[in-house]
Amino acid sequence: MANNNVQSWACVVAALWLLGTLLIGGAARASSGTSVDLRILIDTSGSMHHTDPLNLRVPALRLVVGLLPQGARAGVYLFDERVVNVMPPAEITAAWQASALRAASRVNSRGQWTDIGLALEKVTADWQGPPGDTQRKILLMSDGMEDISPDQAVNAAAKAKLLSQTLPKVRATGASIYSIALSDEADQELLHKLATDTNGWYEHAGDAGLLQRLFLRLFSQAVQRDTLPLKDNRFVVDGTVHDLTMVVFHGTGDKPVGIVAPDGTRYSHETPPVQGRWATEQGYDMITIENPTPGSWQVQASTDPDNRVMVVTDISMEMDPIPTAGLVGEHLDLTARLREKGKVVTDHDFLGLLNFTVTRTTESADHDSRQLHDDGVTPDVTAGDGVFSTSLDDLLRPGNQELRVAIEGETFQRELHYSIHLYPTGVETSVQGGEGGGPRTIVARPVPEVVDPGSLAVTATLTDSTGSAQPLAFTRGADGVWSAPISATGGRCVVVFQARGRTPQGRPLSFLPPQLTFDASSGATVPVAAPAAPAPAAPHPPPSQPPVVAPPAASSVSWTTLGIVLVVLNALVVLGVWFGLRWRKQRNAAMFLDLVEKIEPPTFPA
Repeated sequence: MANNNVQSWACVVAALWLLGTLLIGGAARASSGTSVDLRILIDTSGSMHHTDPLNLRVPALRLVVGLLPQGARAGVYLFDERVVNVMPPAEITAAWQASALRAASRVNSRGQWTDIGLALEKVTADWQGPPGDTQRKILLMSDGMEDISPDQAVNAAAKAKLLSQTLPKVRATGASIYSIALSDEADQELLHKLATDTNGWYEHAGDAGLLQRLFLRLFSQAVQRDTLPLKDNRFVVDGTVHDLTMVVFHGTGDKPVGIVAPDGTRYSHETPPVQGRWATEQGYDMITIENPTPGSWQVQASTDPDNRVMVVTDISMEMDPIPTAGLVGEHLDLTARLREKGKVVTDHDFLGLLNFTVTRTTESADHDSRQLHDDGVTPDVTAGDGVFSTSLDDLLRPGNQELRVAIEGETFQRELHYSIHLYPTGVETSVQGGEGGGPRTIVARPVPEVVDPGSLAVTATLTDSTGSAQPLAFTRGADGVWSAPISATGGRCVVVFQARGRTPQGRPLSFLPPQLTFDASSGATVPVAAPAAPAPAAPHPPPSQPPVVAPPAASSVSWTTLGIVLVVLNALVVLGVWFGLRWRKQRNAAMFLDLVEKIEPPTFPA
């Protein structure tokens, strides 16, 4: 019986100890989110004298350096025919940022050639194996092309090597390239392909004056930082914000930028906040404030859609990755959540007072919004788990567009900005040949930004003027183009296609390319009406206006404190077991002696 008790107590102690270990380990894993490793590549070839005469690359680089979140990793490289690592990759600290801001002044235009391939090889040399929880990003700015020799054959060979060898190696590391072409003479096709093939983003700047804004857009796309909505130059700070960084753009002749705190105190470059830093660069001001006062703040400057307020906070917003390029009709869902110190927020009272929305804005300023829900209705998976979802299928439009994902209450607000490009099709179709009564061919040409030409498979059915349908026998050429001869000689013909393949990043695709309608006698293509827009998803009832909401109070006990408490409790349990067994043993011994004393000695007959 005593042995059974000892075993039972031992199991309890082991279970409690294991529980404490799992809790501490689980807390460590939950609080360690996905990290970012950013490599910044700046072109310093001689042509920059003409494309960037004011050397605006310097303030643009300083802007990105100033916005890097501490705890991430980054490195800064200058390249022409050589690659100079002015800031080795390291964890971002205040000291690293100060050194990087000084190193930005080393940006020059003294190089002779432009070797983009060499630059990509150098900056990714230490990225071995899969990235794991690290997001690997490359921010690349160039005004040229792969140009390493006066011999154009050598340059063509270098570009071919870049595309056939270097780019696949970069893609294998899981890295995404965010590229800027700073010139109309730049190899825009190359820089665009580097971005689209790695699920990155591409921008073209015909004027160096756009550099700071484009650097900010690419940074926001590559490094998702919590942002406070800025409406009519006002934003709301809640009590979980540790510090904020504002980027406020201004033009020549604008009044100096000012900010007004909730208590009415006005700050400027000459009178910055005590716990803050204020830098004025050509084109923008960057203001950092530690422990900002909760409440409504105002920016005194011209309203600008590129202005940002980025924050470091205990309660952060997280969005699941979505591709930067997609296909019209491709199924895409958006999922977002709040995390408090790494753990998903599931407080229903708090979340019930917030609106989760996504707003799509196109380059023509067309916009539309919809709600995200945590109700278990598809595409949401589980009701009440703090994960909010919606479908983007009938929200997105062809071309470039920005998504603003926002979580808003009266006193708690967060938002993220994300850009995406939708292509109308992954295959371009046409009718070729037929001159002088010769044979005609149906051609299906892959759009390489959407579908990997080597993965594409195309089938089609031709219906002639008699209503007879026949499958077409497609063959794939060495250039990745699919073609099929047709024998129809007269009347109206319709070709319906089906295609499948993979995106350049390996995402599977199955889609219907635009059908072809043509006159078999002349070969002239007949315009086809655009397909009807997909029916919108069943609407949710509109939410009521959210009342004033305060964020949940931050826990006063850290995970480290919790671990110490668990260890102490475990030790007390062990001591309690030891004292209990000792007392039980002493009691049993006393009972035995008392029993012995009460037993009369046996008598034996004489």
